[in-house]
Amino acid sequence: MGRGLSTRDDAPFDDPAFTIWGVTDIGRDMIGRRFDAFFELHDESEITEASMQWYARQTKPIYMQAYRSDIQASITFPLPCVVKMFGRYFTSTVAYMIAMAMLHGCEDLHLYGVDMGRVGKRLATPDPYGYQRSCCEYLLGFARGRGVNVYVPEKSALLKAPALYGYEEKG
Repeated sequence: MGRGLSTRDDAPFDDPAFTIWGVTDIGRDMIGRRFDAFFELHDESEITEASMQWYARQTKPIYMQAYRSDIQASITFPLPCVVKMFGRYFTSTVAYMIAMAMLHGCEDLHLYGVDMGRVGKRLATPDPYGYQRSCCEYLLGFARGRGVNVYVPEKSALLKAPALYGYEEKG
């Protein structure tokens, strides 16, 4: 689950059949919601004190760049394994999470709160997620190629084009 407001609340928090992974500085959004692991892969200098305090209170795994003794649930993210399998093309925490899901052998991958831009409309300003979106889409294609069922909500810009090139009018 990411921070994208248009699809975040659609995540199946109450369905125990789903494994819920949260991402980066949204502990305040996870209050009262079930999650199974959390990913905080930013450099420590970029993590807020409030987030660090929240992480320190958690008992579920918190994947970080390195284990921290003040965050007992912290686990070192297996970067060497991920890079060996998928290469050195990672532009966001979500991309690392997609790779990690494949390493864990997931068969179904749902992305909620990972909106990464607008669908079917031109942006007035450069898309802040453009460079992150392309990496996530690469990894989602990799996942589909490995037989993983990938679900992306309609409101997300991931795996969407405004029109089929050469066949439809542009949106």
